[in-house]
Amino acid sequence: APQIFQQKLLLNPLSFAGHANTHILFLNLELQETQTTILGIILPENDAQLSQHFVSSIANLSVHDQLDEQLEIILSKIQTTQRERIKRTPLIAISPLMQLALRQWELSLHATNPVHIQGPAGVGKSTWIQALHYQTELGKHPLITLESQQMDYERLRQELKLFTKVQDGVPVAGGVYLKLIEELPLDSQRYLLELIKEKDKKSFPFRWFSSACLTSHQMIEQERVVPELYYELAPINIQLPSLKQRTEDFELLVQYFVEDCNSQKEHQSGGVSPETLAELKKYHWPGNLEELKGVIIEAHAASTSALINIKDLPMRFRMGWKTQALGPRKTIQPPFNLEQTLMEQEKEWILWALSNTSGNRAAAAQLLGMTRPRLYRRLEALGLLDEKDSGKDEQ
Repeated sequence: APQIFQQKLLLNPLSFAGHANTHILFLNLELQETQTTILGIILPENDAQLSQHFVSSIANLSVHDQLDEQLEIILSKIQTTQRERIKRTPLIAISPLMQLALRQWELSLHATNPVHIQGPAGVGKSTWIQALHYQTELGKHPLITLESQQMDYERLRQELKLFTKVQDGVPVAGGVYLKLIEELPLDSQRYLLELIKEKDKKSFPFRWFSSACLTSHQMIEQERVVPELYYELAPINIQLPSLKQRTEDFELLVQYFVEDCNSQKEHQSGGVSPETLAELKKYHWPGNLEELKGVIIEAHAASTSALINIKDLPMRFRMGWKTQALGPRKTIQPPFNLEQTLMEQEKEWILWALSNTSGNRAAAAQLLGMTRPRLYRRLEALGLLDEKDSGKDEQ
């Protein structure tokens, strides 16, 4: 962006599905007259106070004077702040399944064995692993996350060669987290297994963590994991349930996400209205905690009253709820009204398209093979437009 070249700092807010108010801090390093080097720092999501703190920290940075030392201090501050924030994140566990998971998690604090966490997508596996790591002695050192699907044999070999080092008696990493091990290529898994066998696990300067959406039985049956490697990485196995299995936790989770938004925003909300909570409880939440968090963040931003109301809920949630309310497609027995039946089918497919594109009409229209204006007219004709949407189309 031109702003980066005109000034040393640019704090750029980004919003995309499920990640509202993410900020990237761009810093023009001005290392050479003929070449521009830009440093981009991704700041914690939905944390305006932290973002502004680091903007002010870097504002007077002299890039020509002890650049490496100053950047190291800034990045160290970012890491320290993130660690403290993770350590303060409450693990809400009232429901029986979460109580069991919490007891296993607490026992893991007093061990150094590898930890594996299994659960559906979006249930917070990474949050639990981060919280566990930073509560232990090894938490003084970074937790390195490896995205398994990106770890081909050569890249995994290079990464682990770096992280198994100890520099001046200080480990490069306190923990290595293999995220979604079912996505790790099999040749990479075999290399990792050989490495663990060759080197006694206690001699690693870090603790192993891993996660998976699939159960151990599913991974082994589908040949997504080398069984022996799984058993090496999962002596401690914590199961996290889906959001729908956490009935007792739901209201507390909603309020926690509201309070988290309050801590980052000027507008303060007391929570969600009883009617809104009832609607939230009816939904099946296929995206689990991540989906709930995203919905609350967007609803909080849209709300102007003391409580979050149904009208504040984002379009993608309302479309998903309407799709769910339609239920499975029914077998039609004659006689029937053809025109009415076709309208119901059209409504179902339009809601499905909107749900799968997070309420983006342009993308939904493309998915349905029609123009955006035509989709808008069909939404209006089928009564799928809210009052605040009437008379306007997406830009």
